[in-house]
Amino acid sequence: MNHIPILTKDGTTISNLDESEALIIAFATVSALNEIPVANFVKFLKESLGKYYQNSLLENECKMIKRKDLYGFDNDKDYMSEHHYWIETLKEYAQHGTGLPILDQQTFERFTKELRKEEFRNILADYIFKFRPRFPLKKITLDDVRISFNELRKQDITKYCKLNDNNVMEKYNDYKYPYKDYGLGIIDAPSTYNNVSNYFHQELRLLCSSYSFKAPLDVWYRGTAKDIWRCLGPIWRGINDMKKVMVEGKEELRGGELSEASYLSAFRLGTYIATQFKPNVAKTIYQLTNAKRVLDTSCGWGDRLAGF
Repeated sequence: MNHIPILTKDGTTISNLDESEALIIAFATVSALNEIPVANFVKFLKESLGKYYQNSLLENECKMIKRKDLYGFDNDKDYMSEHHYWIETLKEYAQHGTGLPILDQQTFERFTKELRKEEFRNILADYIFKFRPRFPLKKITLDDVRISFNELRKQDITKYCKLNDNNVMEKYNDYKYPYKDYGLGIIDAPSTYNNVSNYFHQELRLLCSSYSFKAPLDVWYRGTAKDIWRCLGPIWRGINDMKKVMVEGKEELRGGELSEASYLSAFRLGTYIATQFKPNVAKTIYQLTNAKRVLDTSCGWGDRLAGF
């Protein structure tokens, strides 16, 4: 830290002051000294403060903007911080009606480069904690449901059945009827038709926490900033096409974006989600067994009903 001498009104020189102390003293006494033009001094302050703080200096009044602490701690003390500046900046990218910050790849890369990953993650978590924007649920229309359901009705289930497939790894090795001895085959089906039932219960399902893990909507709307922070990490990893590249001899993160899909994917990994039972798997079981009546002891969300 550089040390700057300050000349007081009575001509006394104060030495051994660091830059920040010198700025405070100079800022408080410049009007009384009347030796330095205010415009020049404001310019000097802006250059000293750096680009993140420059806009917080009111030129006409020659004073700093005061901001409240984000969480209301410290007896509601006023102060200005770079952290708050970036939270306010995120508001400029918020979707109308939802308040959710959306950044394209170029903007996301710029934020990540200027803030670094961990600080960006902290700021985003604090933003969600403070403003509670609307969670980006998967968009499903009633027309999507109709189309998907009609396709499910016509779907040939035989393509899902793989008989005598020995490439099966079981979770435990003490089953009474292990697959290797009693297995006839497996049902391997995609989640193509999940929208048929997900349309009706998506929000409730994403609000359903388990005994030890919170659900996405529980964390988003009721969690602490730390809870939200824990879920955001994957945004800077593989799910968001982020890669480490060398730029002018330095390693930087490139790629990615801040989209509804990236939020949803991150919270899928960072929370507990009550999973769906694929309707096409249910249909396959019913048709293979020629079922006329089905007793569903777990009830569920209607996924197995959709396949009946």
